[in-house]
Amino acid sequence: MVITRNQYMILKFLLSNQNKCSYFQLLNQTGCNKEELDAALHDLQYNMRGILRIEKKKEVVKAEIKDKEKLFALMDKKDNILDRNIKEERYNQIVNRLIRYKDKGKGYVSLERLAEDLFISRSTLIKDMSVVKHSISAYQLSIKGITKKGITINGNETNIRLFILNHFFQLYRDSQAHPVCLHNRILYLIEEIANHFMIDQHTKEIFERVIQITIIRCGFNQHILQSTAYFHSSYQEDPLLVELKAGISALVEINDYDFEFLCFPLYLGSTKRPRNEKSEVDQMMENMLDRIYTEYQFYLDKVFIDEEIKSHLSYMINRILFHMPPSVSMDEKIEANYPFAYQISKSACDVLEQKLQVHINAQEIAYLALYFQMAIQKKYNASKKFGVVRSTGRSISKLVEDRIRLMFYEGCEFIEIEESQISELNPEEINAIFTLNPIYIDSRIPIILLSNIFDSEYIAHIVNQGEQRTLLANSDIVYHKNIIEVNDRIHAYNQNIVDILANLYKQDLINKEFKDVILTLDEKKFSYVSAYMPHAILKGQNKYLLSMTLYLSAKKKQQYQLICLIGIPENVRDGKEFLIVQIYDYIFDIINQFSEASQQRSDLRTVIEKLEKEGNL
Repeated sequence: MVITRNQYMILKFLLSNQNKCSYFQLLNQTGCNKEELDAALHDLQYNMRGILRIEKKKEVVKAEIKDKEKLFALMDKKDNILDRNIKEERYNQIVNRLIRYKDKGKGYVSLERLAEDLFISRSTLIKDMSVVKHSISAYQLSIKGITKKGITINGNETNIRLFILNHFFQLYRDSQAHPVCLHNRILYLIEEIANHFMIDQHTKEIFERVIQITIIRCGFNQHILQSTAYFHSSYQEDPLLVELKAGISALVEINDYDFEFLCFPLYLGSTKRPRNEKSEVDQMMENMLDRIYTEYQFYLDKVFIDEEIKSHLSYMINRILFHMPPSVSMDEKIEANYPFAYQISKSACDVLEQKLQVHINAQEIAYLALYFQMAIQKKYNASKKFGVVRSTGRSISKLVEDRIRLMFYEGCEFIEIEESQISELNPEEINAIFTLNPIYIDSRIPIILLSNIFDSEYIAHIVNQGEQRTLLANSDIVYHKNIIEVNDRIHAYNQNIVDILANLYKQDLINKEFKDVILTLDEKKFSYVSAYMPHAILKGQNKYLLSMTLYLSAKKKQQYQLICLIGIPENVRDGKEFLIVQIYDYIFDIINQFSEASQQRSDLRTVIEKLEKEGNL
């Protein structure tokens, strides 16, 4: 129970005057006007029922004590006294109650109940709530309200925990009495752990703060009941941490989840102690690389990614979840000096933001860009092999070597070849062939005339195009024509999804697990299933158009990771629309050629070359 300052002063004055005093004495003592004093007496009479009875007769106020123990306990609790004229006190009391209702599982509390608990008007509470909303927005939290239920703190569980931690730490730090005084053994262990895990002074202070808050919370039997999402503590078996846990357990009872949360500062600032990667991090990294290729058609060395970037990513995720800035703060310089690396880092961070539902600041994007820049450097530093046709002459060959090494650094190998050998060379081993005179031989290896030797952009484009073409030639493309009929006059969209997946499953194109997961994700409106119109029907002659992409991660053991379903109308009368449908048919024909040739690698390359000559690829 919370009583206002005026109510507290009324009780204190009555008790010090043998439970009886004049009405005018109370007016002078409290500084209230008659209306305010009458309201305070009325509220006391109502809220203290069962503990105290207030009676006013003429100009005399009497108090009859019914439960002395409860009354004195209430009077002795200074924390229950609220000065409603101090905004900071009201803010703390509002937040305390929102947290209390959240922790007790009730979740929601009405504004009327909250105003009644705090003994303030509803209009004052609404003004104070704007301060609360602004404060919690820094943690990506919000106030959610539901009619007839009330309001609650809404957001990611990890963000809520961090907000609670900082709120209560602020309360105890600002109070005169320190709730927790860590004894020398724990302080010694904190120092040893900081040195052992190579954390800086700022992170060590956070670690000490978390220990203090954990002891306070567990002392009130408020324990964490589940593991923090995406946060994996691998240090808990460390001897120093085991000893620290034993020291804290001697003070309060602490469970494994409490201790896992207590360890989180050790992961914030250092990448010097890499830990075992979990499947979530692997999948996030895979999704990031997919996004980079989709937007930029740019491949990165996966060996380098596994060794370097994923180690950084695991620490980056922990910092993001706990709103800790990285130690690097040169985002503007990094963006200016490595623009491409910065751009692909932004695309990769978009994937993380969608997955973790948090904002990633510019410092983290720039920090990750440094690793992508290293991966880009490694890509272009990778050994490349070039052929030079012998007829070019020794001096020209030397010029080619110097220019190409200047472009691709030192990791280049050159071989001299005869023109007659070109058709026999393996395109997977030779990146490009340089020649002085045009060569009229069908070759799957890029051929570059020496007249372009000073055009670095052109050479880089041709070499990269050749690498992508080789990669495409080594890919499986499967095309199935006319496997599905969709009729929107018979089925709703959801039923069409069910029918389409059943048809694919029947033809062994997808497995049962893939089918079930896609249906579940579609019900939850996840982005794995998307439907949209390939083009617009101007006059409405056609009832239905459907284009859909089904995607599932490799961990589901699905043979085909990307399935595209594209539907167009069978009957089109409008001339413009008919032309668009013809274009679709032509695209499908190209896909079909890839599909038919996918079983024979050489045939697939032939299709690529044919399409290139026709100007279609």
